[in-house]
Amino acid sequence: MTEPVARRLRRLGLVRAVVRRSRSDWPLVLAAWLLLACATSLITAAATYSESVSLGGFRGVIEASPASSSAVRVYATVAASAIETEDGAVAPNVGEVLGSFPGRACGAWT
Repeated sequence: MTEPVARRLRRLGLVRAVVRRSRSDWPLVLAAWLLLACATSLITAAATYSESVSLGGFRGVIEASPASSSAVRVYATVAASAIETEDGAVAPNVGEVLGSFPGRACGAWT
């Protein structure tokens, strides 16, 4: 169905008014877009920064403690049939997080 002509003209007039207003207030519109971009960047940077700080702190604690008195345990609940698959997926990630350390990594399944 077609829309009545008067309604279309009113809608067109509203669009023109909005465009005219945003053209006259372009500094405000630009500032709003810049603020949105800055807020998005800040949120992303905060998430990245918190992850790197926590990982750095974890590595610092592990390196500062003697190898004989420190241990890191990783627990997971998996089905017995998926142990080999899950161990193959988890072990490289644990090694990546710990980096080089003066100890050994071993897996034990109970």
